[in-house]
Amino acid sequence: MTQFLVFRLYGPLAAWGDIAVGERRPTANRPSRSGVLGLIASALGIERIDQEKQTLLRDSLGIASRVDVPGRLMHDYHTAQVPSESWSKEQTKRWKDKPRHAGPLWTRGEELEDRDGLSTILSERAYLADTLTAVAVWLRTPDGGFTLSDVEQALRRPVFAPFLGRKSCPPALPFAPRLVEAEHPVLALQAVDFATKEAQALNLLLGRRLWPEQILRTADERKRPVGRQFAWEGQWPAVPDLAELVSVERRDDPGRRRAWQFHTRIEHIAHEVPQELAHG
Repeated sequence: MTQFLVFRLYGPLAAWGDIAVGERRPTANRPSRSGVLGLIASALGIERIDQEKQTLLRDSLGIASRVDVPGRLMHDYHTAQVPSESWSKEQTKRWKDKPRHAGPLWTRGEELEDRDGLSTILSERAYLADTLTAVAVWLRTPDGGFTLSDVEQALRRPVFAPFLGRKSCPPALPFAPRLVEAEHPVLALQAVDFATKEAQALNLLLGRRLWPEQILRTADERKRPVGRQFAWEGQWPAVPDLAELVSVERRDDPGRRRAWQFHTRIEHIAHEVPQELAHG
C-alpha cells in the first residue's frame, strides 16, 4: 500500500499550460505536472529562484489527477505593453553590479519613461471555466526533505498565494487535502469524494444534493452518464472498470524553473466506466 495526499482544485478559471508556440498560449484539459508542483511549491514557501528546492520537489513527488467536471474552454485575446529592447539592456547594465539576486527589476513608471520605445505584444490565452478536478500526489523518494503531512499542512495554510496555473486563476474552494492509502493512484482518487463541511453547508443554501459536481454541469450533461477521466504517471498494477487506456507523451515536467524549461514524461489516461453502463 502507498500513501497518497489527495486534494481538489476548483476556480472560476484555470489554465494548465500546454506547448506554447508564438503568441498562442493553450491549456490542457487536466492539471499539468508543472502547474501542480508550482502550486505545492508556493504553499510550502519555496521561491522560484530556489532551484535546489524546486528540483528536490520535482524529483520527490509523483502526480495523478481526476477530472470531475471538464469545464468550458474560453479564449482571451490579450495585449500587453513592454519596454524597448534598448531600454531593457540599459536597465540590465544599471543593476549588473548591484547585490540584487533576482536580476533587473523596474517599475511600470520607469517603463513609461520611454513611451516612444514601448512595444505591444499580442497573444491568445486559453482558460478552462468552471473545471473541477482532484489531484493525488505521493512520495517517489523517501529523502525529499519533506513529508506528505508537510504538504497537507501547507495546502491548509499556504505561505504564498496559490493559483491554478496562472496568477489570474485563484482557487475558489479550499483544497481540503486528506491522506489515504491505496494500491494505485486511481484507487486513491476514487476513495475521496470531498463531502466536506463547507460543501454540506452550500448544499443547504443552494438546495442541491451534490455540489459542485452537478451544478457545474449543464442540464443535458446531467442526463447522460459521464465517466470521470483519470491520468497518472509511473508503473502501477491494472485497475478494473477503466476504459480507453492510452499512454501519451506530455511536456510538462519542469526543468530549470527560471529558464522556463520543461521535459517530457509519459502519462497514462483512462476513463471510469459509469455505473449505468457497467451494470448494463
